Order: sequence, then structure tokens, then C-alpha cells
Amino acid sequence: MGNLDRAFAVLFLLLLIHGVSAERVDTDLSLTVQCTNSTYANLTYAKYVSDSMYLISSEKQMTKNGIFYNYTLTSSLNNKSGTIEYGYRCDVNGEEQSSGNRIFVSLMGDELSSSHATLYIIIFAGLLFIFILTFYGAMVFPWRNGRNEDGEVININDLKYLKVVLFVFIYLESIFIITIMKNISGYLLIDGTYSFFRIVQTFLLIGMLPFFPLLIFFTIMIWINDKKVQKNLQRGIPVT
Repeated sequence: MGNLDRAFAVLFLLLLIHGVSAERVDTDLSLTVQCTNSTYANLTYAKYVSDSMYLISSEKQMTKNGIFYNYTLTSSLNNKSGTIEYGYRCDVNGEEQSSGNRIFVSLMGDELSSSHATLYIIIFAGLLFIFILTFYGAMVFPWRNGRNEDGEVININDLKYLKVVLFVFIYLESIFIITIMKNISGYLLIDGTYSFFRIVQTFLLIGMLPFFPLLIFFTIMIWINDKKVQKNLQRGIPVT
């Protein structure tokens, strides 16, 4: 069980790790340029690099803040992951100049680095292996009490409680696996898959509220019933 605890701890730390800085989809996006000794700066265009879809196709005045100029792209326009390219012109030292910048926008708000991608793969593979072992154990361990040929109970099967514990771990492991799949989809810019895994993750997290109280109640009822059966067995009373 110690190895499983360590695996969960490492996974938890991994989920807190961020990749290369980027911007998040569906938020206001600040397009910033630097123009020294300029009296103005205008945004000339903004478009997605992947399909050349224009977000801004006409010239827009930018707001000055020291030597920097800014134009805020509203969240309604920033609705797709990918690289956004934007151009601008300004009069540096009285001479008009034009240039451009690029900004990366992702579902996660950052860009996955190669080292973090490797960690994701290792942790995901390890967690999937643990999940398979846990699921196998939950299926293999018997649930019913031991019985003779006549169908009468002859002993109490304590492994059923371990089976319950394993199902708890299966539920928690499922949440971690779905979370990793959601994050990977976000980093790979797969919008539909990311939304699907996010919905499943939310459903599983909400499901924890009724799941664990009901499981505790269910386990207590089983334990009380086993105690009654054990007393009857000790008294020599047949139990079917």
C-alpha cells in the first residue's frame, strides 16, 4: 500500500506542475507591443497562424502605458487554441515602423514542455498499471461468505471488506486518470476531447459526495449482518 501512496503523491505533484507560459482560451487576451519614444501604436491585424482566420482585420488604436501599448482582445474572440499572430505599427523616434508578435493560446493556459510530457507519460502508465491491478483484485476477491454444499454459511469472508477498499481506490484512480487525459487533451489542443474529459471529471468529483457516505453506510450494514451471522454460527444455528 506504501507504493500506491507514493504513486498518488507523485501524481498530485505532477498535476501542479505547469509547462511553458502561455495564455488561456476564453479569457480576455492582452496584445502588447513595445514602442519607444512613440506618439501612437495601432494594431493592424490579429489572426490564427494555423488557418489564417482573422480576429482583427482593421486597424485598431492601442492604449499607451509608458513605452508599452496594449489592445485587449475580448474572450468572445479568444475562443480557440493555437498561435495568434498580430501586427502593429508605431512611430519610433518619429519614424513609422511596422512589426508583429505571436502569442500562444491553449486550453490549459500553458504549453507542455518535453520534460513534463515525459513525466505525464510515465505517471500515466504507472497509474494505469496500478488501476488494472486494483480492478483485477476487486474482481478476484470473493464477496460471499463461505458455504457448504447445502448452501449454508460456514464461515465469514473478511476479504469482502478489502474488496470494498479496492473499489474506493478504483474510484479515486479513475479521477486521476481522467484528469491526466483531460490535461493531455488540453496540451494537444484537442478541444472536443478536452471538454468531454472535463465533463467526466466534474461528474466524478460531484459523485464523490454521495458515493463515500453511501459506501460507509453500506459497509456498516454488511459488518452488522456478518456479526449476526457469526453469532448464529457460534450457537450452531444454520444460516442460509
